Amino acid sequence: MTKKEAKEQFIELYLNKIPMNDGPMLAEAWNEFTDYLCKNGEITEHQYNTWTHPVFTTKDYLMSKGGY
Repeated sequence: MTKKEAKEQFIELYLNKIPMNDGPMLAEAWNEFTDYLCKNGEITEHQYNTWTHPVFTTKDYLMSKGGY
C-alpha cells in the first residue's frame, strides 16, 4: 500500500469523525491507523516508521462527509 492509498482510505473511513480543527485528535487517529496497517501487514515497518502525518485539506474533509 502506498501512502497515497493509505491517506485515501483514512479519509474514507475516519476523517468524517474528526473535527477539522482538532490537530491532536487527527494526529492520534493517523498514528493508530498506520499502526493497524503495519500490524496487519498492509504496510511495512519501514513505511510505518518513516511516513509523516499527511496534510488534510478542506476538500478532504468535504469528501469524507459525502460532499464535493
